[in-house]
Amino acid sequence: MKNKRFWLVLLVMVLAFGMTFVGCGGDDKDDTSIPGGGTLTLTGIPSEYNGKYAVFMGETDDAMIIGAKSLSGSTSGKAAKISGGSVSLTLWIVTGETNIKAYKGNDTITEGSIMIFAQEAANENTSIIAYGDFFDAQIKFSNGNGSLVLTSDNSEFGEGGFSGGGVEPF
Repeated sequence: MKNKRFWLVLLVMVLAFGMTFVGCGGDDKDDTSIPGGGTLTLTGIPSEYNGKYAVFMGETDDAMIIGAKSLSGSTSGKAAKISGGSVSLTLWIVTGETNIKAYKGNDTITEGSIMIFAQEAANENTSIIAYGDFFDAQIKFSNGNGSLVLTSDNSEFGEGGFSGGGVEPF
């Protein structure tokens, strides 16, 4: 059951990432940086991903929370750098299909996903090199700020992007 839930969350994450970061193309010169809200700090990321870049996605009852270094419009952004097995991500909340604003809420998230990239740019040309999924853990946000320690008891991790690779614990 846990494995099926992992793949379902992964599918939702891929679709949401495509809608939020990739968009439908268009003229990027009108995009401006969207001010972010609180910060999510994730620790316990495997050391082989130090120097790589991460984006977070989690869901509230009615919206998606995205964590990254920055967002520029709805078509691109920058992933945050992982260092020492940790990453701090600025947060935004997405309601509807394109309403993006700073996240400053007090929600609790019990499932979410982390995408890892080799480069900082996050757009339609960026390949996801690995992904992580957490479950049975809680991120309690207060004024948009939260943290989570990833362990083998509350997370699974897969390499090779979305096309293959086994699922291994953190």
